Amino acid sequence: MKRHDDQEPNPAELTLWMDGELTGDNLARVESWAKNNPEYLAEREAIQAMQSDIRSSFPASVEPPYADFFNQRILRAIEDERGDVSEQKLAIGFAAIAGKFSKWLALPAAAVAMLICFYMGTQVSLVPDPMAPVVKVSAKPAIYMPDGNVRSIY
Repeated sequence: MKRHDDQEPNPAELTLWMDGELTGDNLARVESWAKNNPEYLAEREAIQAMQSDIRSSFPASVEPPYADFFNQRILRAIEDERGDVSEQKLAIGFAAIAGKFSKWLALPAAAVAMLICFYMGTQVSLVPDPMAPVVKVSAKPAIYMPDGNVRSIY
């Protein structure tokens, strides 16, 4: 049976322990558990070494401009979203204007189309061209009958 100290800590406790932020009884419990798990001790040492390198490369008096960076990104996203909305309103406005003009122009456009069709119709003639050659067909038409005994009257 495992003792209470031998149970693996939850991920939140492990993260706090590796960052050096775990305190009290939880720290003692995780430290006793880590003695039996050297891979976690090595990982903790590597993380703490990396943290000390980062701290030494940044001066303590200057904070990184994370808040400003993220605030600017948020403001830019809001402006882009507003721009999209204004572009949509502009497109809707153009569609409304185009709809009004299309209703106004529909009657004249239909009248012009009818005139063109009328003119084209007057250019078609049913009278044959007198200069066209006449082809005379002398063969009798043949009609297919599925029964061989039936004869055509032609």
